[in-house]
Amino acid sequence: MQPQISPGRPRLAYFQAVVEGDVRKLLAESNDSASGGGARDLRMPQIFLGALLPFFPKKAEGGHEAFIYSSPKGRRADSRLIKLHLPTTSRPHEIRIGKIHEIEGWKLSAEEYASLRQSGDEVYFLLTLDMDGRTWAQLAKHSALAATKADPNFFRFLQTTKGSCDERGKVTRGIFDFTGTNHFVDA
Repeated sequence: MQPQISPGRPRLAYFQAVVEGDVRKLLAESNDSASGGGARDLRMPQIFLGALLPFFPKKAEGGHEAFIYSSPKGRRADSRLIKLHLPTTSRPHEIRIGKIHEIEGWKLSAEEYASLRQSGDEVYFLLTLDMDGRTWAQLAKHSALAATKADPNFFRFLQTTKGSCDERGKVTRGIFDFTGTNHFVDA
């Protein structure tokens, strides 16, 4: 039996607000036409590439890979090999985390999402790189972060970005460095 793996002390965090279209991706229901399978990736501007590379340290064809660990609801840690895709000719200004529907820590039903939004809560995709070099995925509810008093600096930083989308439809996302002050938000 393999030893239980648990998250170490956090080094970096990437967060991105979950929006309704993301829930469709997580449920593998994002195809709107019979011609394709639908998107299953989490997209972000290319400006995040340098900040996300530490989370995906292994070079792979067309991008970088990492085992993404999750231990949802106290279950034994699960991991999946997930790819960070580099910009392409057809999408030159964005990068993508592929196969998000396979990341156990990011499971979210349409009902759960609707309930959170109706209550005024925000939910974020959260990737955390621990000091041991492992990348962990979980969903982070804004209210839960407040209740647990997550790292006070991280929570204060997240407070300044609260809001899944602005009036232009721009999604809130950012990087937080637990070891210093190298924080970045795109909102």
